[in-house]
Amino acid sequence: MTVFLLAGAALVLVCLLILLPGLVRPRRIRDVDMNEQNLSIARDRLAELKQSGITQSDEAPELEAALLDDLHGPDYALDAGPKRAWVTAVILAIGLPAGGIALYSWLGDSRWNEPTPVLQGSAGDPRQADIPALLARLEERLAAEPDNADGWAIAGRTYMVLNDFAAAERAYARVHELVGDDPDILTAWADASLMRNNGVYTPDINARIERALELDPVQLNALWIGTMGLRSIGHLQASEAYADRLRKLLENDPEALARLESLMRGPDATQLDTDDGETVTANDAAPTGAAITVRVSLDPALASGLDPATPVFVFARAPTGPPMPLAARRLTLADLPASVTLDDSSAMIEDRNLSSVERALVTARVSLGGAPTAQPGDLTSDAVETDTRDSAAIDLAIDRVVN
Repeated sequence: MTVFLLAGAALVLVCLLILLPGLVRPRRIRDVDMNEQNLSIARDRLAELKQSGITQSDEAPELEAALLDDLHGPDYALDAGPKRAWVTAVILAIGLPAGGIALYSWLGDSRWNEPTPVLQGSAGDPRQADIPALLARLEERLAAEPDNADGWAIAGRTYMVLNDFAAAERAYARVHELVGDDPDILTAWADASLMRNNGVYTPDINARIERALELDPVQLNALWIGTMGLRSIGHLQASEAYADRLRKLLENDPEALARLESLMRGPDATQLDTDDGETVTANDAAPTGAAITVRVSLDPALASGLDPATPVFVFARAPTGPPMPLAARRLTLADLPASVTLDDSSAMIEDRNLSSVERALVTARVSLGGAPTAQPGDLTSDAVETDTRDSAAIDLAIDRVVN
């Protein structure tokens, strides 16, 4: 607030510098002989009359006397100004700032000198620190007004900002119950579910994306999620169809278009059988940018009685930050042992990929219930931290049960 006060004082000073010189500067005094000026005018007029032949030259003295008598008046002189000019200047110098202060006290906001409230235990931007408090108030309102669709939508966006993806998913599900199939809500709901599922693209998520694009074929976020999601589960033809629609929408956004092409240039997965019977997921083209090669195996002691179609998820996430994977691949137990490559083509969402980090945690998990998130009874490997570029292949052994 000190800056504001200094700026106000400077503005008042500038105004005074403009106003006061005109009041206190003495004026130049010049006497004016009005008789002489009037007589000069009369003589000029007489000369004009003589030229026109209206009068004779011997009548000039009488005409001058008559004109002089008619035009006779007092002499005038410019005064130096009112004697109270200095008084006026002093009044302005004192009254202008005082009036401004009084006006601000009446109309201004006096809360500028109050400390900004910061929530206990918060740091950084106070506005960010207020989000949990505002969310708590919103939740109270939603408890009283459970059919407030706008309130649930705001809550969903807030939960996403706070990385509470499960709560965001529930909020958007509630909005969907209230408003039905809205493309923006369906897309936001799918995004929340994708984040909660650690980036694994499920049939439920795909169904919401497809419905959103039926209602709004140019829903940009839905096209991004569908393109990357379908690609991650091996539906390359459907992914390319979505990508073609995206390209048309991104014609005037070269940066986003280049990003799309970079993701779509990722390797197409094809399974090969090696001489020793190991199934290998190879690439039609060498991956570019960040890439991690992972060899996945299952402890034979845990394989007994399991359905060969049981899904196996291999994913990489950042060591810190949101838990959503930066890259993910889906296999089945029948594919193991197998090698897969995690790279930017296996990213779920634009700009959330391996190239955005220097190191990543890589894990493999057998999902007995088919859910991408870990559940008690699932089988998992240890998480291995590795470089995302120029790293040697890593081995993940699925050898323990999730408690």
